[in-house]
Amino acid sequence: MTGAILVVLLAVFISILRITLPYLEGQKNQIADWISEQYGTKVEIGHIDAGWHGVGPVLLVKDIRLINSPQSPIRLSIDETQIDVDFWASIKARQLVSKRFNLVGLNLDVNADQTSGAGSDFPIVNALRNLFLVQLQRFSVVDSEVVVTRKQRRQTIAIQRLGWVNKGQRHQGVGQLRVADLTRNSASFVLDLFGDEDKLNGTFYADGQDLDLSPWLQQLLPGDGAIQQNKVNFTLWADIQESKIVDVLWQLKNSHFGWDDDNQTFVNVNAGVIHAKPHLNGWLFNVDQLDYSTNGFDNLLVDASAFLDENRHLTLNLSHVPIAPLLPVAAVLTSQKLNQAVKDFDPQGLITSATLFFDGQGIKTSAHLDDLSLQSSGQVPGFDNVSADLNWQYDQGTIALLAEQGQLNTEALLGHPLAYQKISANIRLDEQADGINISMPGLSFVSDELNFDLQLSYSNDNLQVATRVQALSIAQAKQLFPEELMGKNTYSYLNRALVSGQVSYANIIWNGNPSHYPFADNSGVFQAYVAISDSEFDFDEEWPNLQQLNLNLLFENEGLEIDSQQGHLLNIPMTSMHASIPELASDGVLSINIDATASGEDLSQLMLKGGLADSVGSALQEVQISGDLSSKIKLVIPFDDEPVVASGDVMLANNPVRFDSIDTIFDGVTGKLHFVNDHISAENLDAHYATQSMQLTLDGKDQVSGYLTNIRLAGHWDLNQVLKTYYPGLGEYVAGIADWKANLDLTIPAQGFDYTFSLNSDLPRVSSDLPAPFNKTTQMSMPLNIRVKGDQVASTVNLKLGSQVSFEGILPHKEKRFSRAHLAMGKEPGYGLGAGFSISADLMQMDFDNWYQSLHHLITQAPQFEGESVLGQPERIFVNASEMQALGQQFHQVSGVIKLLPENWQIDVSAKELKAQVNIDHDWLGKGIDIKADYINLDQWQAKEGQNKDKQLDITEFPPISFVCSRCRYQQYDLGKVELNLSRISGGMRIDKLNLQHDESMVVAHGNWLMKQGVETTSLSGKFNSDDFGALLKSFKMNSGVRDSNANFDFALNWQGAPHQFNFGSLNGNVDWKLGDGYLTEVSDKGARLFSILSLDSLVRKLRLDFRDVFAKGFFYDKMTGTFQVNNGRVNTNDTYIDGAAGEMQLKGYTDLPTKGLNYKISFTPKVTSSLPVIVAWMVNPATAIAALALDEVISSAKVVSSIDFSLTGTIDEPQLKEIGRDSREIMLPAKNVPQQPQVPDEPADDLLPPPMPESQAEDAPTAEGVG
Repeated sequence: MTGAILVVLLAVFISILRITLPYLEGQKNQIADWISEQYGTKVEIGHIDAGWHGVGPVLLVKDIRLINSPQSPIRLSIDETQIDVDFWASIKARQLVSKRFNLVGLNLDVNADQTSGAGSDFPIVNALRNLFLVQLQRFSVVDSEVVVTRKQRRQTIAIQRLGWVNKGQRHQGVGQLRVADLTRNSASFVLDLFGDEDKLNGTFYADGQDLDLSPWLQQLLPGDGAIQQNKVNFTLWADIQESKIVDVLWQLKNSHFGWDDDNQTFVNVNAGVIHAKPHLNGWLFNVDQLDYSTNGFDNLLVDASAFLDENRHLTLNLSHVPIAPLLPVAAVLTSQKLNQAVKDFDPQGLITSATLFFDGQGIKTSAHLDDLSLQSSGQVPGFDNVSADLNWQYDQGTIALLAEQGQLNTEALLGHPLAYQKISANIRLDEQADGINISMPGLSFVSDELNFDLQLSYSNDNLQVATRVQALSIAQAKQLFPEELMGKNTYSYLNRALVSGQVSYANIIWNGNPSHYPFADNSGVFQAYVAISDSEFDFDEEWPNLQQLNLNLLFENEGLEIDSQQGHLLNIPMTSMHASIPELASDGVLSINIDATASGEDLSQLMLKGGLADSVGSALQEVQISGDLSSKIKLVIPFDDEPVVASGDVMLANNPVRFDSIDTIFDGVTGKLHFVNDHISAENLDAHYATQSMQLTLDGKDQVSGYLTNIRLAGHWDLNQVLKTYYPGLGEYVAGIADWKANLDLTIPAQGFDYTFSLNSDLPRVSSDLPAPFNKTTQMSMPLNIRVKGDQVASTVNLKLGSQVSFEGILPHKEKRFSRAHLAMGKEPGYGLGAGFSISADLMQMDFDNWYQSLHHLITQAPQFEGESVLGQPERIFVNASEMQALGQQFHQVSGVIKLLPENWQIDVSAKELKAQVNIDHDWLGKGIDIKADYINLDQWQAKEGQNKDKQLDITEFPPISFVCSRCRYQQYDLGKVELNLSRISGGMRIDKLNLQHDESMVVAHGNWLMKQGVETTSLSGKFNSDDFGALLKSFKMNSGVRDSNANFDFALNWQGAPHQFNFGSLNGNVDWKLGDGYLTEVSDKGARLFSILSLDSLVRKLRLDFRDVFAKGFFYDKMTGTFQVNNGRVNTNDTYIDGAAGEMQLKGYTDLPTKGLNYKISFTPKVTSSLPVIVAWMVNPATAIAALALDEVISSAKVVSSIDFSLTGTIDEPQLKEIGRDSREIMLPAKNVPQQPQVPDEPADDLLPPPMPESQAEDAPTAEGVG
């Protein structure tokens, strides 16, 4: 029942619908509102026509417009919409379902950026997607356009026809379309999709036949060549994933492109595959095995890749493509002018990689080329085997070239190719309205011989060249001069004049039309600025070349200017030189002006090597001026046969002038020297010789016999200064003022020379401290006459001084040392003295010390040549003197010969006082001096008056010394045999041996004599042994009072100073001494140093007074022992012990030797058994001694003295002995019968005092002299 009712109601509804459809026109606004409500956007409908057909309504809607807000991404208008509604399917699906949906004249404008942007939510977008993919089972589109806007760029797709079918999840469209900006005709396509409307997957297939791509190609290729025809055939597949195209495959076949340029350029694509994928915001393309043909080239294969960005800018990448086949294609990419320039260079090679960018304005290219070769074009050089990097942008570009091991094709520019190791260049091409400008802002050329940088610009027949040549030789530099551009004369002169040298750098500039050289109309300029160092420039064949030259050459058109701040014209320093050749021609004139400080030697050499060699050259060869000269020199050198004129003035300012032939130099010459060719002259030149002023006049001119120079000289000399500088040995003795005159005549023939020289002076104001016969006072006149005559081989020198001195010698000029010379003092020997230097002295009296010092200075400090004395060492010295003073001693009947032997100096001397042989080895410090004396007998030694005994010697320069004297006697002392050996050690001398042997006594010692920080010290260690010490002292006239006692001493002492500078103040060390049994008599021990130190004579004298019986005949002892410790002259002892027969004595204290002060404590302990009676008597007073002897026999006990203490103070000269205490003890004695003891008075009687000392002993009383 219910179903029947529903069927009835549905039938009623359909009937009503069929009745009301024709009246929908009146309801179009309500329908538009309903659609607007359903799809979320306002819709306008122009007209509705409706009816019922078959199973559902049929609608015809015209002029549908979507009225969107400005933010909406969709703009839609449809001219006519035909809809067949499936009524029952719509009821079932509860939405509009149509079986046919035809759209005619659809215009859809979609802003893709808005639909895909974040936050985009427009209902109309979803509604349309749902409509066309879900609601409509089938629809078609005819004569419609879809405009897609992306990145503000609109792309129009014209759809001629489209049939679309939706079957569930499958969606398929078939039709034809055309991209308006790419082609002029359409291609068929099929779009097959799967999935829902949000995630569609599928394939887009297109097939293009004879498509015309002119609109797109014309945008990409903006060159002058217009596209005449193109036919493109292809098949395309596009893979769609999730509603996005993810892969495209484009297969090309049988396509043709043609341009209307002069050569009817064409390209045929036979086959190829292009693979594309979306990348970033564009598309990435890969071209695989593109088979193409072009003018003259068939079946070429190329692989490429490309990128089409969102702005439809295409970037194309190529690799390994030959250049020549691409040139026709390149012609359509650039202007005709640029094409012509490319054709002129005819490039060949391989594009290993290239990137081309097309953006509608033109083309940009970046490419790397290998094996590139360019032909020369005009003056622009070509090259081959080059790699290049090309960058082009629209109407300009750059080419970076790099080549190795090839040639630069510069035949048109330089006349020959330039081989290179490496060449790199930057070329710039600029397309202008009046032609192509070619510039080369940087070309670097590197080879074994040549390195340069070049800049070039060529435009409208105007050539601009700037070349920077790096360091190279002159020979290499000449290879860069362009003969055609420079002109033949300039080119020829430079090739001859530039001989050698090093170009520091060169700048070559050319600006102008090459056909207009030498630019007399100032339409251009040629300049070559060349900085040359250490070069040689042959400016004229008759004159020396410029050498060692730092030169600036400026070639400007036909002229040449030369400036130099450093260099040599032969040897003249070119500190400031200017030369000019206004016109490089055969009749030109070279003017050289030198206004500079040049040396005289260089000026002389210039004249000798130039056109004035026989005149001024000869003059200046003899009169050689050294040092810098302020000069004005002018050389006028014609290029024809006219003579050269050299003239000038040379201002001398303290210059040395050397007369070469006689090897004589005058210093500090001041004045003006004038020359005109061969004649030189100078008046009143101020000069210095041997540091003294003098006047000099000279005149020189070429004569038949040779060049003759006369020189007149006069001087007023201070000999102190002269000898101090030139002969310091003589200067220590000779002083005063010498007035003299001299004359020199010098003749220089073609070979050799000869001269005569004379000098005279009476020396009235000259004094000499030399020993006789050289001694002289200022009141004495002692004429000096010198005559020298010589030639180029040798000179003979004769000198006479007064009446007792003469000298003669022969001086070879080559050796500059006298080969034969003799100095005679006193009587001249009547026999020849042989070759070499010899001295003879035959005088009545002679002071050896003075002569030794004088000769030492005169010989060792004589003028030298090459480090050796001009005189040399005397090989023989003969001495005879009746009396001779030597070492402060007087010797008589002296005869001596000194010989210079190969190994040493041998000195044999004999006199009344000595006979000895001395050998002084030439290795002074190595082997030293050996002295062997048969005897030396000196009565006394006296230092030379005024001699400083303490003068310090540099002992580090002492030689080793070996001295042996068989019999030495000094004054009255017989020293016996003396041996002394000294050897060198670091810091001074070692005393290896010091032995003195006299009868039964001997001293054996060794030590050191050192210097440290300027202070000398001496140390000696050794032993002294004597069988009879007293007898030894007595033999030296020193009566010490010691008798019958042997002695043994061990000592180690040192003091500040030399061995002969012994002193108490710095004396330090130790002495261990011992005397054997003997006795001391009451005598002064003056001279016996040991006893003066202890002042024993004072102690013995005291004890003798108190123990008269015991010490009456002396102080007998078994031994004496002790040690001394010496510290800065203070002799200290703590253990001096005397074992005497009467008692034992101990001493402690010191003696200060510098002050002679004494400070001792002495303890005397009597021996009881041997001296009891005396001791007892001493206890009361000496007067009781007799009674004590009597009591010795009868008493059984007695009180005796056990010890006595003394204090010894004062000085050695005045000792003060004082008793400071005594001890006694009682001893038991055997009972004996003794006489009665006499009465002892209370006070001692005066007549019991000791008797006075005998005069003989008083004379020997000690004086307490200090030890020294």
